[in-house]
Formats: sequence, structure tokens, C-alpha cells
Amino acid sequence: MRPKHWLFTIPLRLRSLFRWAQADQELDDELRDHLARKTEEYIGRGMAPEEARRWARLDLGGMEKVKEECREARRVTWTQDLSQDIRYGLRMLASFCSESQNNRIKTGVRAFFQVDCFILFHFSLDKYV
Repeated sequence: MRPKHWLFTIPLRLRSLFRWAQADQELDDELRDHLARKTEEYIGRGMAPEEARRWARLDLGGMEKVKEECREARRVTWTQDLSQDIRYGLRMLASFCSESQNNRIKTGVRAFFQVDCFILFHFSLDKYV
């Protein structure tokens, strides 16, 4: 790629990576504006407002589909997916560790009570024999 192209795209990708909420809000605003312009265009052709909105949505396609295509065009979705996967893995690891610790505590308590019951039972038999 050309260096000028990289000088233009690197700041945009960094913004999409670190300020993704702002980038998504701008994308929502742009898509709403595009939908409003298409609706006005169809109303200008003589359609009823509801029908014009319907045709504008059909022309645009699914809003979520278009948003996903735009996000993929930014080429930073893999980093967001990676961060979500890492967070999920850490949560599962913490959950496993706490369950493992709980099992160790349960085993220790169970062993204590078994030994305690054996000792109490053994001493109680000595008293009666």
C-alpha cells in the first residue's frame, strides 16, 4: 500500500480500536441520516411516508448487517474478539479455581468430621464396654 494511505488509515483504525463506542455512535448517526435521505427521496417521488420508510429500509438492507459490514471493513474486529475471548477465559479460570478451592475445603471438612466421628464413636464404646 501507499504510505499516504497508511498515514490516513492508521489513525482511523486506532480510533476504532480504542474509541469503539464513539465510532459506533458515528456509524449509527450516519446510517440514520442515510435512511432519512432515502425516505425523503421516496416521499419526493410521491410515496406515502410509511411506504417510503419501508422502501428505504429495504434498499439499505438490514441495519445490523450494514453495521457489521462496516465494522469488518475497519479490520479491528479481531482484536475485540480476542479481548472478549481472553476475558471469558479468565472468568472460566477464576470459576474453576474457586470451585476447586471449594472442593478442597469440602474434602477437608468431610475428613475432619469422619475422624471426629470415629474418635467420638471409639471413645463412647470404651465407656460402655
